[in-house]
Amino acid sequence: MNYHFIGIGGSGMSPLANIMLDRGERVTGSDMEESGNVRKLKDKGATVFIGHSKENLPQDVDVVVVTPAIPASNPELEKAKKLNKKVIQRSELLGNLMALKKGIAISGTHGKTTTSSLIALVLKRADLDPIAVVGGEIQSLNTSYLSGEGDYFVAEACEYNRSFLDIKPFGAIITNVEADHLDYFKDLGDIIEAFSSFVGQIQKDGFLVINGDSEVCRHIAERAKCQVFFVGFGISNDYKLGNVKSDNKGVKFNINHDAESSDIQLGVSGKHNAFNAATVFAASKFLNINVESVKSAFKDFKGAKRRLDKISDNPVVYDDYGHHPTEIEATISALREMYPNKKICCIFQPHQFSRTALLIKEFSKALRAVDRVIIPNIYESRDSEKDKNKVSASMLVDAINNEGGNAEHIEDFDKIIDDAILNNRNDVIVTMGAGDVWKIAKGIKESINEKK
Repeated sequence: MNYHFIGIGGSGMSPLANIMLDRGERVTGSDMEESGNVRKLKDKGATVFIGHSKENLPQDVDVVVVTPAIPASNPELEKAKKLNKKVIQRSELLGNLMALKKGIAISGTHGKTTTSSLIALVLKRADLDPIAVVGGEIQSLNTSYLSGEGDYFVAEACEYNRSFLDIKPFGAIITNVEADHLDYFKDLGDIIEAFSSFVGQIQKDGFLVINGDSEVCRHIAERAKCQVFFVGFGISNDYKLGNVKSDNKGVKFNINHDAESSDIQLGVSGKHNAFNAATVFAASKFLNINVESVKSAFKDFKGAKRRLDKISDNPVVYDDYGHHPTEIEATISALREMYPNKKICCIFQPHQFSRTALLIKEFSKALRAVDRVIIPNIYESRDSEKDKNKVSASMLVDAINNEGGNAEHIEDFDKIIDDAILNNRNDVIVTMGAGDVWKIAKGIKESINEKK
């Protein structure tokens, strides 16, 4: 069959396109830019067009795959509908593929990519040859997907647009549930109901691993028909974390379960990553994976791309995908533990006008703890004109400074790069956001290398 992916280079689409190629299907697609993902797909045999045009859609296409980010006005989508071609959401294709295996879905407001990457590595190291679709490159494997022939299929399950309801997994991990994607959901209650419906779809002979420190998550777990395991730092959890010690080499901690204690060493830093690893540990126990094999994979885990991703040693530069206040707090906390004697400069690019406006108070409180904050322009995504009129980068800067922070707005990326090198070369510099702020981290590294 011929599958045409609109937006084929995206972090969610390119792994699926690769898997379809590995299955022997013909793959075509389009994207707005020639990215690394696009080049890899071309090298593998996919036909990829740069830019969107009705001419890109093959006449003999069988299935057109889209995401909620693709507008109804997209010329390829318009042509597909005019020709009565089958059009499906990415989540529907993912659900169909996972149904052929024992699907393990990783969901939650934060931590999906890191947790998905880690359990994929654990399964691979245990010689279980999984299929995996991850929203970022697994650093230890240098890929964002696996096309194994084993029984398990690991994938991130995103709540936006309730797309995860297209998945009926064998097992699931839910890291946390908070207010986000409020451009789609009405409120936190609406989000809780969506997660509860998702939990109700887990197969009865499967499992749910979920955050036991969250009353919201415990409420959601009540809808599960499968075995449930609570993970967290509190004493009432089935898997309890303790003695967490993090530095710039990783994090050490122990997990207590059924009167047994396991000492863990994880190759990435941060208390939040210790928790993510503990959820994978719990799932691995249910799957009867050898504990020593799990611990070995944890030790070798190098994280996922754009998740507390070290870009440079001199100066110290990190890049992180965090775009929610809770994620910012977790990343800054981890960096403080890793570099207790250094100041931190955070270059935070807000993602979506709607999210920024709704969570501006939370963003300002999260960012006030940073020694210096630079805010570029807000990255537009799914925003209406009404959304864009509600908030600006300068308004976020004022909110941070009113909370006692030290923030400023610099619009131009090149100016930010020069400014950070001039004023923060001896500090820890971290770029954060779900847009293209990673270009600044890359630019700082390249600029320093050119001057050597």
